[in-house]
Amino acid sequence: MNRKQFLRQTLILVSIFQFSFFIFNANAQVTIGADKEPESFSSLEIISTTAGLRLPQLTMKQREVLTEQLEALTSETKKQAAKGLVIYNLDTECTDTWNGARWSSVCDPLDPTTSPCGAYLDNGVWLKFMCYNLGADTSFDPFAPAAGIHGAKYKWGIGTPIVTQAEDQETNLGLSKWSSWPLAPTTTDEWDMVNENPCPAGWRLPTDEEFRQVISNNEKRAVGTWDDNAANFSVGMWFGNALFLPVTGYRNHNTGGFLYNRGSSGYYWTSSPTSTSANGGTLGIWNATGITVYQSARNNAVSVRCVEDN
Repeated sequence: MNRKQFLRQTLILVSIFQFSFFIFNANAQVTIGADKEPESFSSLEIISTTAGLRLPQLTMKQREVLTEQLEALTSETKKQAAKGLVIYNLDTECTDTWNGARWSSVCDPLDPTTSPCGAYLDNGVWLKFMCYNLGADTSFDPFAPAAGIHGAKYKWGIGTPIVTQAEDQETNLGLSKWSSWPLAPTTTDEWDMVNENPCPAGWRLPTDEEFRQVISNNEKRAVGTWDDNAANFSVGMWFGNALFLPVTGYRNHNTGGFLYNRGSSGYYWTSSPTSTSANGGTLGIWNATGITVYQSARNNAVSVRCVEDN
């Protein structure tokens, strides 16, 4: 065997050894950042007092592309393997985990600085929303249609609900207290967010223009059976993948507060005044395509969904 053949065979043997060593270590427990054995329950330990672990960073639009890929998986094995996928969401500033059906967030849905809910406005601007209607039961999943997420109902310009969620779902008839409740203000100014803000600190009502931009810049998806029925809590509308609005109906001021349109129409106040002092700005949801911002009588009682006040 000449020298060249010897060196070639030696190189091959060394390469095989290194490759085998890599395979062995790739399947072993590993510690990075310290000369110590990993704990028995750890497959990977990263130890540092000066740096952190940087996750993949995606905007909401980029996450939607990834979501489409995950939802397109046909192999049950791959679907199971995808569970636990983790990203950092640049728009919500939250860590998101894929649970096999949707993304869940570690952020607090009631905290305006960390809410995982929101929608796009013009030019890719992200507007954070509360995940729940005001007065809803926050122990419920805000992304799944249910009676518990419908919330209370308000007159335009008044910071206190005229009907709580429990009262709203107890009867679809008129309310005895309706006649004694204050009338909505007749000012042509915007909803008074200083003295009559129904939202918690750090939140406010969206404007007409913000809701228009939400409609224009996010994919709409209707869910549930759209039917006018007081017991129909199955209906809602998605705007993108991080804002779900249940279709809650409204209480009519001309009939002493009778409930109308639950399960067929949803209404959400804006803070914007209108051309007449009798009406207030409203987001109206009638079906997957019938979504608009229009005027509604201020003394009707409808839902409120707050946005971050920044």
